[in-house]
Amino acid sequence: MVTNSFNADQGLAGGSAINVQIKSGTNQIHGSAFWYHDDNNTKARPFFLPAASAKPKLIQNQAGGTFGGPLRKDKLFYFVSYETNRDREAGQGIASIPTVAMRQGDLSASPTPLYDPFTGAADGSGRMPFAGNRIPQSRFDPAAAKIVPLWPSPNLGTAKDQNNYYASGPFSLDRQTFDTKVNWNASNKFNMYGRYSMLDFTTFQAQYFGDALGGPAVNGGTPGNGYGKVYNATPRGHLCGGTKPDFRRLFRRYLDNDEREPIPVE
Repeated sequence: MVTNSFNADQGLAGGSAINVQIKSGTNQIHGSAFWYHDDNNTKARPFFLPAASAKPKLIQNQAGGTFGGPLRKDKLFYFVSYETNRDREAGQGIASIPTVAMRQGDLSASPTPLYDPFTGAADGSGRMPFAGNRIPQSRFDPAAAKIVPLWPSPNLGTAKDQNNYYASGPFSLDRQTFDTKVNWNASNKFNMYGRYSMLDFTTFQAQYFGDALGGPAVNGGTPGNGYGKVYNATPRGHLCGGTKPDFRRLFRRYLDNDEREPIPVE
């Protein structure tokens, strides 16, 4: 297990990279299969879920299998494995957003004086607070004035200015991975193997404030659409003898993409 200072051949890891050895085929054919299913019927109601909201959607199916055997007895063997994961959820979370009064420039509920930056000296002395802690809408920046209407309204108590917005939205993950391995026992002094693996995934994460304003992902992670591919190929040979020379080469390619829409402020 590697937890820091990853080598260039170890990627797509958050926290640690666990090195494992892929099984090899044998003179007998062996296989396995599995299927894991989970849904919201097995889950408890989220603690912070609003009382009027139903338990959020969760459907996950993870399945796969392995298969291995001989291509040539005692000499050439193969092994393959495959796994797929299909995850559909209703992500949910709580955020703090401006109240309706705040969006109109009314910050009178705050005990902290709000000073007019166009008053006083450059060093901040002599500044004058806005009357009643209210910013005139004529002083709104044009870009901010375009964004303010895109904010959703608080739905967890309109008077609260913290933890006042509950958001929910879809999350999806489609992932598949496979491994292949071929072993060749050329002689009692020389053997080698080749491996090829691939991981492919697509994901979608809804954002807190919808398509218009965006924001962080409701379910955590990277918001919007994303996809990635990881390819690994490794040939390795081993010569048995006094010096036991060994050669190995790793080829890896990683592709990743995140798509996010810009905020329209025309």
